[in-house]
Amino acid sequence: MFAFVGYLVVGVGAVGAFVWWLFRTFSEKWLNAKFEERLAAYKHEQQKELEHLKFTINAQMDRATKLHQKEFEALPEAWARLMDAHGITVSLVSRYQSHPDLSRMRPDQLEDFLVHSKLAEWQRQLVRDAGDKTSAYRNQIEPFKIARARKASRKFYLYFRKNGIFIREPIKQKFDALDQLMLSALSEHEMNFQHQTREFKSIDRLASEGEKMVKALESEVQQRLWDSTRQETTN
Repeated sequence: MFAFVGYLVVGVGAVGAFVWWLFRTFSEKWLNAKFEERLAAYKHEQQKELEHLKFTINAQMDRATKLHQKEFEALPEAWARLMDAHGITVSLVSRYQSHPDLSRMRPDQLEDFLVHSKLAEWQRQLVRDAGDKTSAYRNQIEPFKIARARKASRKFYLYFRKNGIFIREPIKQKFDALDQLMLSALSEHEMNFQHQTREFKSIDRLASEGEKMVKALESEVQQRLWDSTRQETTN
């Protein structure tokens, strides 16, 4: 009996050990499988997040590059158009004007000068018939000069209105300030011509402050363009 009990205990022990071995083996496999499954899921989520982050960064970089390109195109063109308008306006409104003395010209010189001017034939005839031919010529040619300045100013305004959105606000304000000063001087000059008045407040301000404003704007535009170039290179 004792021997039988001994065999039974040994048998049960062996079965228990075998069961434990099975449990341990399959538990480890199950745990490893679960671990691998969760690790794969984690890696998948990480990869999705990385792809999303990469897409976001690329999209932001693409937008920034396009904006910088637009700014790089808009700034030089706006500057060029404003300087065209500035040069024409300053020359027109300056207090110190020089005109050829038509009254001292010989008839053939006068005729050649008038033929090559922008005046219509009836306007040329007014000059020919005038006692003060120089003054008559100025009165006829001045509207053409004013119209030319207005055209240059409008050319800048339309471009700036359309593309100013790509120009940063501090620089944009300087563009606008100089443009407004030029418009005020031009309007004052036109009023003086039409009504024979002598108002020079805006004209003198353009003469005294305009060049400083041009230099300040030029410096900022140049700096911004070079900054954009360096930033594009870095990107």
